[in-house]
Amino acid sequence: MNQQFLNFLYNEYVNYAIFVDVATNYFRKKARLEMNPAESTWAYDAVVLSQQRALYQQAIQYTLDDLKDFIATYPLHIGLVLYQERLIQFRDSASKILPPFYSLYEKLRNVQIP
Repeated sequence: MNQQFLNFLYNEYVNYAIFVDVATNYFRKKARLEMNPAESTWAYDAVVLSQQRALYQQAIQYTLDDLKDFIATYPLHIGLVLYQERLIQFRDSASKILPPFYSLYEKLRNVQIP
């Protein structure tokens, strides 16, 4: 995987993590200043932000793993698609009678008299 892309991605994650940490600390301070901190919306927002940060980190890891799998299998996919297209071209050029039997659409097309 491209190192510049990874650097960019992790730099953005660090900036996001710093923002979330600052916001979480701010929300916790606001919750402590209220009369009933346990039922404060500030405390709830702080918890939600910290959970989202953890989920964001997992999402980055899953995305990078999927991207690595995609990079590994994409050339094989292209090769199989090209092979399939060549088989279809061969089938179509082999006979003009044979292709309609392969397709249900061709069998059922124009079954009613116009």
